[in-house]
Amino acid sequence: MKPFRRLEVILFLLSLTFLSFLMGAATLHFENPIGFKLKNAFDGISVWREQALAERIELEEMQREKNSALEVSLVRRSQGAYEGYTLYTLYNEQKAHLLNMDGTKIHEWNKPFEDVFPEPKHVTKPKGRIYWADAKLFPNGDLLVQYHGAIDTPYGYGMAKLDKNSKVIWSYASNTHHEFDIDKNGNIYGLTQKWYKEPIPDYSDIISPPALLDSIFVLNAEGKELQKFDLIDAFRGTPYQELLRIDSIAWKIQGDYFHTNSIRVLKEHVDYTIPGVKAGQVLVSIRNPGIICIIDLETKRVVWATKGPWKQQHSVHFIDDGKIMMFDNQGWGGGRSRVMAIDPVTLKETWSFPVEEKDYFYSKIRGMSHLLPNGNVLITDSNNGRIFEVGSKGDVYWEVKIDRLYTDGKKYGQVICSGSRYSQNSLPFVADIIINKRQNIP
Repeated sequence: MKPFRRLEVILFLLSLTFLSFLMGAATLHFENPIGFKLKNAFDGISVWREQALAERIELEEMQREKNSALEVSLVRRSQGAYEGYTLYTLYNEQKAHLLNMDGTKIHEWNKPFEDVFPEPKHVTKPKGRIYWADAKLFPNGDLLVQYHGAIDTPYGYGMAKLDKNSKVIWSYASNTHHEFDIDKNGNIYGLTQKWYKEPIPDYSDIISPPALLDSIFVLNAEGKELQKFDLIDAFRGTPYQELLRIDSIAWKIQGDYFHTNSIRVLKEHVDYTIPGVKAGQVLVSIRNPGIICIIDLETKRVVWATKGPWKQQHSVHFIDDGKIMMFDNQGWGGGRSRVMAIDPVTLKETWSFPVEEKDYFYSKIRGMSHLLPNGNVLITDSNNGRIFEVGSKGDVYWEVKIDRLYTDGKKYGQVICSGSRYSQNSLPFVADIIINKRQNIP
């Protein structure tokens, strides 16, 4: 959303949040049938108004973007950067771009949602802005992508695997969302959403439906579902169930109790120090209650969960030494974000960036980080349209800035959904692309 539109939305949402707070508070405290019905009626009106405003702004922005152009600027590149190719996706398009170290695009994937899901029965409002929230690349140029709908709930729109020419190999019609992971056998681990509209056993004092909650799914390499279960069932009856409680009235009114945003399968070569934790389990980030947890897929139970000095975290994953790295959006405070590694036993920070004030950045939502093979960290500063690489001591070795140029001459930084780096030797299909371009072969 562009700056000149933000004020209108902020003022509307502030008034909506205040009225919702009053109505929600009355219902929560008095819990009577009249209050419940009144709340439902009010929420229906407010949701409709909010949705209508969001749709109008989205359609206007989409119209403005039709004749716009992307501008990728190489801000810096110095010795010490991890040489390879950078893949990224943006909030406002159904595309993925692959850059070389000079910031030059060498390949692009593009597949509209309606071409993958021509008659979608798993979404409620397939219009407006649809984008790729995450993408992962295979050596032969195949790409696994995650569709999101910006003005719909559930916003998870499904998953698809494309070849290097953007032809569909397979699709998975479910409300899949946010970051996913792939293991060494090609199995895919992801998150999907669904509405709970009835009271949930054992959660009556924690979750008040309607609630948008998450499930874990596992697909094989061909996109066939191997497993699927609800997160609330994995927590039920464990010592960690109480951690799911949230305090935010706004999130309760929206039904956004979890907002789970990343899942990573635990690898065999990592030195895990948490008792009972082993390869094959999954590490999950549940944003709104600020939880990171580990779930055993065989028992479908949480074996470890904790909160810590982070807030609204994203991109949570183990690194080889057994520490956990994450993009901490708001836990540092002061309008600053950070990427940090923590000891999962003591919860003490073992590394973080930024180190100096000149490197401060802030992404209120979204964000990614990846530890590279040379020890550097690739950081996606989503809200500021930056992807950059830092060393262990905080030196910035590589950075690109992504903007959109409009026909009226204005330029705005783009919201980056995902960013990742692949080594030069891991993508053999790139050599064919380069050769074909030199020979003018399409």
